[in-house]
Amino acid sequence: FAGNDFCDIPYIVPTPLGPQFGNQDSIKNETFNNKVFWSGAITHETRGNVLSFYNKVDDKRFNVSLFEETIYRDGFKTGTYETYLNNLSKSDVVYMLRGDRIWTHTFFDVIRCGCIPIMINSMNDYGWENIFTNVDDYVLRFDLREHSMEHIHQQVALLLEDKERVLYMKNNIRKFHDMFFKHNCAAYGFSEFLLAKLVEIYKNDFDINKIDNKFISTEILSLKGLDSKL
Repeated sequence: FAGNDFCDIPYIVPTPLGPQFGNQDSIKNETFNNKVFWSGAITHETRGNVLSFYNKVDDKRFNVSLFEETIYRDGFKTGTYETYLNNLSKSDVVYMLRGDRIWTHTFFDVIRCGCIPIMINSMNDYGWENIFTNVDDYVLRFDLREHSMEHIHQQVALLLEDKERVLYMKNNIRKFHDMFFKHNCAAYGFSEFLLAKLVEIYKNDFDINKIDNKFISTEILSLKGLDSKL
């Protein structure tokens, strides 16, 4: 799990790099919007291919655009993050494009906003797929080495045409969020809570029905050398 090897299979379930901003309880995304969203900088070929493809597609359901703010140099402008969350909360589906790491960290924003992630070149030893009962009921996965952008677009368009399936998948995402991410963990750190839950899942043979939604667990105390607190 992330940088900690608890299994003989290389599962990768990274944790958020920072706090989850804003009031996540105020984000409601329970209706069918018939919208797909992505906005990002062109930091690698995958993103360039996707943006180039959608510059030629005339489909109002797909809101795919270049993010032009230089936040790493100038910082966030007032309202940038709020606008981003607002766009997510009005979308059903969001593209997740591999960044300069094996993981794309906007995954956590997408989940908290109740959107269906479309993973493109982002599924390298993806740990969550070993936890989901049926990963295809939560996310769609593609690899540009095997799938063309035309194929990916067609599959996402087909998903949008199935309103009931979209709502079913969004409901699964909300349940997933509530189980793993809907916690105030400021005192201990969200990543430690998540890591504890992942260890519990592994030790229970990936049976999530045996996992509670309480904040702390005995696993994290052992990991931090606090066995005397058990």
